[in-house]
Amino acid sequence: MAAVRIRDLLPPPKPIEMGTGKLKIRGIPLNQIVALLMKHGDQITPFFQGKPVDYKALAMEAPDLVADMIATAADVPDQADDVKQFPLADQINALAEVWKLSVPDVKKLEESLSGVIATLGKRGSPANLALKNISPPAPAPSSSEGTVSEPLAATP
Repeated sequence: MAAVRIRDLLPPPKPIEMGTGKLKIRGIPLNQIVALLMKHGDQITPFFQGKPVDYKALAMEAPDLVADMIATAADVPDQADDVKQFPLADQINALAEVWKLSVPDVKKLEESLSGVIATLGKRGSPANLALKNISPPAPAPSSSEGTVSEPLAATP
């Protein structure tokens, strides 16, 4: 019996339009979501407020977070500064797709992060406060402006 390679079971990267070509992105795993929480603190909390995310506002207010999320999802975290050079609409659409790929099941994320809260152990830290208020939707952009009018329904 051949050994199963877990990496082979992961969803393949998804190509998205960026600039003049396509960028292959994947969902961000839990450890990288936590790293982004620790690095960007309060900037990432809009994902964990339990209401639709305004991607345009987030891109304007937290360009470093947006660039880091997209670059991380493309497996080129050292190129986050280059991501900032893309048009705003491309960044917004990429960010929405990264979130959708990263959190296909909101309830599972909530369960996973409840353990992370205990592990972090720092009361009052921005990451801990964000995690305590978690109830994120799995959004998709509703228009080229990048706002989300309704969360997508999570599928089990």
